Amino acid sequence: MNGPKVSNRRLRGAQRAAHLLGGLMLGIYVYLPLIGGPAPRVAEGLMQAVVFPLVLATGLLMWQLPRLRKRLRDRASAKEARAARAPATRS
Repeated sequence: MNGPKVSNRRLRGAQRAAHLLGGLMLGIYVYLPLIGGPAPRVAEGLMQAVVFPLVLATGLLMWQLPRLRKRLRDRASAKEARAARAPATRS
C-alpha cells in the first residue's frame, strides 16, 4: 500500500460523513413522497446507483477495516521476512 497515509481519525470522519449523508438521502427518498414527472425516476436511479452502494461500502469498510489492515500488515511483514532470508544474488 504505497501512497499518502491517512490518519485513522480522518478516515473514520470521512466514512462517518459519507454514511450520514447517504442515510439522510435515503431518508428523504423514503419519507418525502415525490410527485410525478422525471424526479422520481432520477431520484430512484440515484439511490440505486450511488447512494445505497456508497452507504453499503462505507458500512462494510468501517466494520472490516481492522481485519483488512491486520491482513495487509501481516502480508507486508511476511514479504519483508522472505526478502531478508533470500540470499543476495550478484549480476
